[in-house]
Amino acid sequence: MDDRFEHRGISVRKHGLRWRFKWAGRWRTFADPDDATRTLDGLIDARARDVLDGVAPAAAGRIGAGEIMVAELCEAWFEWKTGLNSDEPIRARTKRDYRRVIDLFITPLIGSHDAALITTSDLKRDFFRVCPSRTGARFSRTVLQQSFRWGIEERLVPRRDNPCTDIQLARRSASDGRARKGTSIKAVTDEQIPTPGEIQKMLMWAIETGRRDWWLWVYIDGTLGLRPAEVCALQREDFMESRGLVLVRRSTPDRSDPDDWHMKTETSRRTLKVGPDFFETIRSHLPDAGWLFTARARGGGLPQRTHTATPCWPSDAPNREMRQMRRAIGLSELYKPYSLRHFVATRLILQGKSEIQVAKFLGTSVEMLQKVYANHLDFDAQRDIGEAVTNLF
Repeated sequence: MDDRFEHRGISVRKHGLRWRFKWAGRWRTFADPDDATRTLDGLIDARARDVLDGVAPAAAGRIGAGEIMVAELCEAWFEWKTGLNSDEPIRARTKRDYRRVIDLFITPLIGSHDAALITTSDLKRDFFRVCPSRTGARFSRTVLQQSFRWGIEERLVPRRDNPCTDIQLARRSASDGRARKGTSIKAVTDEQIPTPGEIQKMLMWAIETGRRDWWLWVYIDGTLGLRPAEVCALQREDFMESRGLVLVRRSTPDRSDPDDWHMKTETSRRTLKVGPDFFETIRSHLPDAGWLFTARARGGGLPQRTHTATPCWPSDAPNREMRQMRRAIGLSELYKPYSLRHFVATRLILQGKSEIQVAKFLGTSVEMLQKVYANHLDFDAQRDIGEAVTNLF
């Protein structure tokens, strides 16, 4: 009887890596379990000296759960970030801070976690709650965010909440629309809609503080009622002043799929007829060509791919601008970038425009207009009718 055997399935974790073994050889007898453990540790240590010296190069091209740990991913990202292929130069001080948090906090606390399987709850429980330094936790959060975004783009690690090779994200189409339940649609209230005087206050604050791009963003959205992602994706070529037209034909993608420039629904793609006063007001603020709101990096310079993933403002950039503005001039905390779209819809309805006209202008349906934008007007309308019926005879 042949005394050779082949065994698969041995898997252990050591040195922050997962080791899988295929043992093919003659039977060997160990004196005790400790002897077997020492032999296995010796094999792992011998291989680890070769593997750990080239963690970052070895990580390239590996995809799948159990293939790359958090420490490996951060090391690979740091090598790219500080190398010649980085999309933005990194300052020596920032480089030193990133290196420090990787060595002192990320690697010891969560370095051995599987990068494809670690969750937000794991980070909060196993890292941020036990991190001894508040500043270190803040820098570590930046490193982790950039590392995972870079790893996803470079196809090093798949995530269930982000698309990768084996996770396909279906594009939005006219048939699925927003793909959310009708019961989850929340109607807008009066407290969420700014007044015309507050819109003027926003524009004045943007001019006084030198925020020319933000002034243009507020004016366009407060006039045309576009979605925030549609405003960020506008180009100079979309403004046809000679014909009085504004073309809305793209929307900035979210961070989960930076290549998805499709509109939310087919009705979102539209051509708006605007009066000459609109073009006269914004003419001096428009660039000669290209994007209206060019992406910018923190501290200036070229945009970081790991932060924006697009050549223009990301869809969540107006949130930061709006938050700073409303706190500076004392506006309601309920005001969001979407509030400007609610403002336009409400004013058009109050001016007597038909719901079909307003829905086509905003790129939505009449049903959505009634549920979201005109819902807070129903009470006044019902009260007027109630007063009218008392005088019918």
